[in-house]
Amino acid sequence: MITEPSTPFEPLNTGRLCLRLPTVADAPDLAALVTPAIGRWLASWPAPCTVSLATSRVTAMRVAAQAREAMGCVVELGSEVIGWIEVHRSQQTAHSAQLSYWIGEAHQGHGFAREAALHLVPEAFQFLDVTTIEAGAQLENEGSFAVMRALGMRYVDERSVYAASRDRHEACRFYALDRSRVVDGEV
Repeated sequence: MITEPSTPFEPLNTGRLCLRLPTVADAPDLAALVTPAIGRWLASWPAPCTVSLATSRVTAMRVAAQAREAMGCVVELGSEVIGWIEVHRSQQTAHSAQLSYWIGEAHQGHGFAREAALHLVPEAFQFLDVTTIEAGAQLENEGSFAVMRALGMRYVDERSVYAASRDRHEACRFYALDRSRVVDGEV
């Protein structure tokens, strides 16, 4: 049996969803959710995704959360894991972070990514003590842009991003949200 360290943050309940720090027991569910249709949008989760890789992601997220470098969660509907959402500190600057999220195919189109992001982002600003959270997606990923706009994020730019899962660079559009807009109640 694997013993995991304590949880650095409490689960977030949105009404329909529970966002909680993943455990290694979630790895098989996460791996199964990364189908080719999902993986085509993900820069770092390849499709197919192995349980070993998902276990590695979960373990890394738990370590990063303990160090307050990331706030990552599985997205649960009832007791079913349906996706992943995280905010992790940027490697370029300690006061900014990157938001990423994905929902399994069977659960898309119900507003789950939007709901999860609307609850996680304000908490992540505090947990990570960052001033800006940025998110990006491939130019044709309208679903992700809708989530970013729902958060009140504003367009920043377009740039090439290395997608390790496909071993290539891809054009992506980026949006950002400043903490002051969340604290001041604008969003």
